[in-house]
Amino acid sequence: MLQCSAIDFIFKFFNSTTNLLLYGNAITQFQHNTPILSLTNSYPDQIGRALYQHKIPMKNNASSLIPFSTSFIFAMSPARNRFPGHGFVFLFSPVTGIPERSRAQYAVLC
Repeated sequence: MLQCSAIDFIFKFFNSTTNLLLYGNAITQFQHNTPILSLTNSYPDQIGRALYQHKIPMKNNASSLIPFSTSFIFAMSPARNRFPGHGFVFLFSPVTGIPERSRAQYAVLC
């Protein structure tokens, strides 16, 4: 029988204690009394990354994959009169930080 424990988290606000690791231009801030997570700023060719601080197991003790599901509610608000960015990506990463060559042309979703 497959046994696993659930891992869940909800971020209703962002601050220095929300279990996120911020890299590049990623910051938490308030805009109009609303807490937000910004991954980039208004300058071109910027990159930001926010990672959940704790590892999420994807295999059980028998090396079988554990079922996984997720859902998101988010808003993307591009600056006026500017070209938009590349968007939002959910990923599992074996490393933290922003590796070299991690610009949009190197992003791969499988």
